[in-house]
Amino acid sequence: MAATCRFCFEEENLIAACACRGSSGYVHQACLLEWCESKGDFKTCDLCHQRFIGPAALALARHSFRLADRLGEEHPEALSATYDLAQALLENNRAQEATELLRFLLPIYERKKGQQHLNTLAVRSLLALALGKLGQREEAVCLQRETLARLRRWHGEDHAHTVTEMNNLANEYSASGKDAEALELLQKVLEVRTRSTRSDHPSALQAANGLAGALSRVGKHEEALKLLKRTCQSSLRVLGEDHPFSLTVRTNLLVIHFQLGPSADAIQEQKDLLDLHKRVFGQEDPRTLKVAALSPPPAAAPAAAAPSARASSSAAQDAASGTSPGAPCYSRALGKPACAFGVSCYRKNPTHFIEEDHPADHPLIRGAADAATAAPEESCLSGSHPPGPKRKRTRENEYDEVLALLLELGVPLERSSRYLEAFVLQGFDCRAAFQTLTESDLDSFGLAPEDRRRVSEHLASSGPRTGG
Repeated sequence: MAATCRFCFEEENLIAACACRGSSGYVHQACLLEWCESKGDFKTCDLCHQRFIGPAALALARHSFRLADRLGEEHPEALSATYDLAQALLENNRAQEATELLRFLLPIYERKKGQQHLNTLAVRSLLALALGKLGQREEAVCLQRETLARLRRWHGEDHAHTVTEMNNLANEYSASGKDAEALELLQKVLEVRTRSTRSDHPSALQAANGLAGALSRVGKHEEALKLLKRTCQSSLRVLGEDHPFSLTVRTNLLVIHFQLGPSADAIQEQKDLLDLHKRVFGQEDPRTLKVAALSPPPAAAPAAAAPSARASSSAAQDAASGTSPGAPCYSRALGKPACAFGVSCYRKNPTHFIEEDHPADHPLIRGAADAATAAPEESCLSGSHPPGPKRKRTRENEYDEVLALLLELGVPLERSSRYLEAFVLQGFDCRAAFQTLTESDLDSFGLAPEDRRRVSEHLASSGPRTGG
């Protein structure tokens, strides 16, 4: 029997928008939008009680934002909808747009609610996650450390927001190669979440998945394998096989199987998992490409020399001191409907400037253009070293080449996936472009010391480069 929309009972163009399964598992996006508007909740399914996921979550967040934005951009409902939109953007791999929104939100929350308020700290935390996705590791870690310190001081060690920030900081430590620090934090996270909820609660499953990854990175593969198997079974039971988190856990489990030595079962699991990713996310999604590129790791490279101390960037220093990092950029939205207020528009929300076109002489757009002319070498997003000029891709859909290359060099899958987003964002999205990287380019990506050494050695052996 063919799947049908649980609202209109038609069959075509269906999506899986939450953890519901069976006859309730598929909907039309338009039907879901209408239903959520009628009940006034755009974030949580009223059947499975889980948050909406994927493109459906982003479409719902955009619709909720448009409705709330009519109340004024600093109205509490509009601020909440803007935060939800930034979160959905980040979950859909649109970190740059999310960063713009969060830079807009943070000073408003600090002014209206103060630096101690949980909502303010939540915005800081999400901004740190977005910066990490963009490869701005130092600024992300500084923001997370400062946010965690405030949460501990003002809300306690076991508060849910404190534990979430521990988890976020641990993930950033892992991406930076600080596996021992990450392992210590993740053990605490799993302990608190298991004690405060139950072992199969989604937040506890997320903590178990993170801890298993940390155990694997310090060489405790058997312990990680045992933990991941339990987590995978619980996730499939609670969330279903199509849920993004279940797919993430299965991917991590497959990575450990490959590390312990690939078997026929592991190779078949990769094929099944790849088919699932293609059906759920599409063929060109980074998560699908990640599974396609999986292979047994090469022989371990010699241990890297101890990293030298590096000076913090001015943006990271701003984050550590508690100041609001950076500011959003504004530009025209050619092809979009014109804003009715034109040059007199008083709004500052970046999403409004993305969805409606404004004249080139609008003060915010003119100011952004003047700043770019005065300092063309600086990025709108703060960072320690702006990357070199963006290289043009030679062919379409080659992101998997860069991921495969990083894995060939011995960079662990989790860190390779994080680096991939930053490389692609700056135009280093195929092997040919990757070979043009310079040492000054590498400074901007926040690679872990041992990963930086592997990439540098590969580039040095590939022939002369210019710059850097």
